[in-house]
Amino acid sequence: MSATLGTEARVMRLAAQPRHWIASPSFDLVFFILAPLVTAPVVAGVRYSIPMLAVIGIVLAVPHYFSTGSFLFWEENAQYQRSHLMIFAGVPLLIAFGFALVVGLHVPLIIQLVLFVWTVYHVARQNCGILGIYRHLSGVTDANQKAIANFAIVSVSCWFSLWFIDTHEDLRPLFRRTGLPIARWIWIAAGVVALFGVLRLIPALMRRLQQGPSMTFAEAAFLTMSLTMFAPYALIHDVNVGTYVMLLPHYVQYLGIVWLMNRRRADASARRDTLRILSRSPLALTVLLAGIGTAVAVLFMYLRRGGDLTLYSSLFNLVVLEHYYYDGVLWAFRNPHVRETMGPWLARREAA
Repeated sequence: MSATLGTEARVMRLAAQPRHWIASPSFDLVFFILAPLVTAPVVAGVRYSIPMLAVIGIVLAVPHYFSTGSFLFWEENAQYQRSHLMIFAGVPLLIAFGFALVVGLHVPLIIQLVLFVWTVYHVARQNCGILGIYRHLSGVTDANQKAIANFAIVSVSCWFSLWFIDTHEDLRPLFRRTGLPIARWIWIAAGVVALFGVLRLIPALMRRLQQGPSMTFAEAAFLTMSLTMFAPYALIHDVNVGTYVMLLPHYVQYLGIVWLMNRRRADASARRDTLRILSRSPLALTVLLAGIGTAVAVLFMYLRRGGDLTLYSSLFNLVVLEHYYYDGVLWAFRNPHVRETMGPWLARREAA
C-alpha cells in the first residue's frame, strides 16, 4: 500500500488533464468519443472493396490484442503474478488446451458461439469502463448510477448484435434446421431487455441533473457513443462484417487507453526500461506496433492466396480468447491490487 501511495504522489506532481477529460479534449475525441468516425475510412475500404484500406483493420487488431501484455511487464505486478500462477499461467494454458481439443475433435459451434458472445460482452464492458472514468471525473460516487448505465450499455449492445444473427456463417444452418424463427424471437427478447435498460437509464440521468453532480459534455458524449457503437449490426446485413466494423473503434479506444496509462507511468519514473522508453516515444511505438500488425496482415494475404486459412484462423481465434481472458483479469477493478496499481494512471488530479 505504501508503494501505491508513493505512486499516487508522483502522479499528483504531473500536469493534470483538463477537468472532466481523461487526457485532453483532442485526445479523448479522437481516441474515445469519435473513434467510430476515425475508423470510417477503413469501413469505406470494406464497403468498396479497397484491399489496402480493409487490411488496416488487421494492422489495428493485432497490436490491440498484444498490447494487453504490456501490463504483465509492470514490475509492480511481478510479485502478484508469481503468487497467482494459476490465474496468469494455469488458466491460459487450460484455455489453449480446451481450444485445441475442440478444434481437433471438430466439435461444431462452440468456438464460434463463445467468440461471438465474448466479443460483444468484452467491447460493451470496455465502454462501461471508460464511461466509469468520465463518471468518476464528474464526481459521481453513486454505485447505482454505474449499475444502471452499465446495464443499459450491455443490453443495447447485445440487442444490436442480434439484429441479423441469422446471417452468421456458422449459426445459419442451425437456425434453418429448426424451421422456426428462433433468431427473430431472440432479437425481440433482447430488444425488450434493452428497452427496459434505457427506460431505467433516463430517469436515473434526470435525477443526476436535479441532484448533481450534473453530467459533463465528455461523459454525455461517450455515453451516446457507447449506446450507438453497435449500430453497424443493424445497418449491415451480415453479422460478420458488422462485427468487423464495430471492432475498429474498439481497437482505437483500447490502444489509446493502454498507451495513455503506460505513458503516464513512464513519465512518473526515472527508470528507462524498454517498456517505458517505448511509452515515451509515440513514433517508435507506432512503428513497432504497425510493423507487427503489417507482418500479420501480409501473412494473412499470403495464406488467403493459397486458399487455406484454417491454421491462421485457429491461431488468431486462440489469441483473441486469451486476450479476452487476460483483459478480464488485468482490468478487474474489484480486485484491490488492480485498483492500487492501475487506478492512479487512469484519473490523475493536480495536488491542491
